[in-house]
Amino acid sequence: MARPHTADVASSLAFSAGVAGDRHSGVFGDVHSALRNITKDMAHHRKLAQENDQARQQEIAELRVKLEQERYEFRDQLNKFRYQYDDLVHQKIEGLLEMVDIIHRAEKKDERQHKDNIFYLQSEMFKIKENVKMVSDKWSNFHERLKSRRPLREVTAQIDAETGPELSRPASARPFGRKSPQSGALSSTQI
Repeated sequence: MARPHTADVASSLAFSAGVAGDRHSGVFGDVHSALRNITKDMAHHRKLAQENDQARQQEIAELRVKLEQERYEFRDQLNKFRYQYDDLVHQKIEGLLEMVDIIHRAEKKDERQHKDNIFYLQSEMFKIKENVKMVSDKWSNFHERLKSRRPLREVTAQIDAETGPELSRPASARPFGRKSPQSGALSSTQI
């Protein structure tokens, strides 16, 4: 049997590979372009998720600073209120003591002056009682507001609950491809 010439075999293989290559290049080109588009979309969504995560972290940091400032102002207001309350009570008590001294000195004077002083003292005592009652009520209201104030952990937990615990963690700590509990589908922040 005669062997085919090697040049003929090589040319027939090259022709068949060229025809097959041209025929399959269109099929695989669509797959490669779709894969390239998917990876571009994933990179875009990942970048958006990272930007959103950074924005939320900055917002949380700002809220924490604001909360700390409010806490400082609250303490300052409480201290001022205490000092004002102490000063008011001391002033009123000193006034009463002076009034009692005046009454003791005035006992030697006529009965009419004595009655006027007693009446004045009674009215001052009534005012002091009303003032102390008012201050006590305000103090009670202030104390109730202090009790109902939520701790920082609850506030940050609420922020985490509203923004989702996935956003409070760095992007590297989040599981890839985890399903969102609301939709059951992949969320853009988890890609």
